[in-house]
Amino acid sequence: EMKNNSKAFWDEQEEWKLNVLSRVVNVSISDPVQADRSFTNPNPPVMYLVSTDPTGTKVRRRYSDFDWLRELLQTRYVGIMVPPLPEKKIGSSKAFIQSRMRGLNLFMNRLLENPYLKSDSATKLFLEAEALADWEQGKKAEGITNGSQRNEGQTRWMQALTNYTLPKEADSLVLDITKQVDSLEGVMKTLLSSCAALVANAFTYSSSLQEFTAKYQDVVRSEETAVNHSLEHSNVSGNQLVKVLQSMGGTFTRWSELQGEEPKILERLLQEILKYEHACVLKLKELLKLRKEIIRCHEKALETKIKRDREKTTLENSGRMDKVKKLEAKLQEDRERVQITYDHALFMTKGLFFSEIDRFAARKVQGLNEMMGSLSSAFDAHTKQMQEMWA
Repeated sequence: EMKNNSKAFWDEQEEWKLNVLSRVVNVSISDPVQADRSFTNPNPPVMYLVSTDPTGTKVRRRYSDFDWLRELLQTRYVGIMVPPLPEKKIGSSKAFIQSRMRGLNLFMNRLLENPYLKSDSATKLFLEAEALADWEQGKKAEGITNGSQRNEGQTRWMQALTNYTLPKEADSLVLDITKQVDSLEGVMKTLLSSCAALVANAFTYSSSLQEFTAKYQDVVRSEETAVNHSLEHSNVSGNQLVKVLQSMGGTFTRWSELQGEEPKILERLLQEILKYEHACVLKLKELLKLRKEIIRCHEKALETKIKRDREKTTLENSGRMDKVKKLEAKLQEDRERVQITYDHALFMTKGLFFSEIDRFAARKVQGLNEMMGSLSSAFDAHTKQMQEMWA
């Protein structure tokens, strides 16, 4: 009967997850607007337009709003790796803002792939509260922690963790996974270094080609001037030369324009995606480290309780019941701390196995396939334009 009940629970849970994910929600981040600088506000925030389809809602959010959402969700969903945000940096250049905007798009798209995070009331508030007053009031309400008032995502998550059974030798498996993640992080760090060099070389080549094209145009203008001031009998051949030079100049200019797109493709569709995947690996590494710290807290709490229990026994044996009574309050605190840290460690471990460890490799494969698909399409179009230019 217990097995049947368990199967019924997980069947219903999977049905709920599929239903949540089947409801299409497309979010795009665009139209960055920065307020004017002033003496009192020398670094005004950039406000991004967050558009949601098919609801059609449009809200303005700053980076710190995205950060608020991520931190709140990470607190609510123990064991889930909430997608990372772009790095916390101060910048105002167009390139910086565009790069951050692409990173925020990745964050929202990954977040909405998780049915629990997608169903959370904070996510809905973030996407739907259009008026600033509603947004600020909503944030305050979401910040009030009350276990009896969990939203749908939280309730489903706690039910899943409560019913989930850890695999045998979970600690040994976590240790193996930690080693794999550490190794992957090191390899990706080296890969990113090589990718940065690749992008830098592509920009250098593009810049050199632009410089060559500019110098070539100087040659064309020089010949045009020479022909205009030449004797009449040499105009025919001179004009022919100018036409050839102008035609070649047009080709070089087009070549320079097209070549200028290549480093942008590498930067946006290769380097930035690899950076994001590396950030995901680092976040999983942080979760594994946090689990280890929580287990240490539990072990420390247990040691304190055992020590206090021995102290109580010694006092009882010596008949000092007045001190035993005083010690009992501390012992009760110790018991509660042991239970809290145990539950926290257990739920963290369950959450990691249920949500992250099993799907981590699959998500990496999906992310890299998406990256290669976008990169392939971009370079295919780029190659066709190059071929048309030289035809």
